[in-house]
Amino acid sequence: MYIQAANSAGYANSLQGLANASAQVTNASERIATRATEGGSASVQAQVDLLAGEKLYAANARVLETQSSMIGSVLNIKA
Repeated sequence: MYIQAANSAGYANSLQGLANASAQVTNASERIATRATEGGSASVQAQVDLLAGEKLYAANARVLETQSSMIGSVLNIKA
């Protein structure tokens, strides 16, 4: 069914986006922590990357919620 294939691709893309955002947050957090333990202050770029990763994660989570809601609506219409 076409809807199922499109939905599977959408979920896969969103899950990959969550994984990428999580990796970005982890990387930025490690850079900030390393800099702090060395006695320096966190770099601006690491802080920006951390905030961007958090926003990307939230956006991808919202896409998953929307996809789930849409599939629920389609199933209710079909029923």
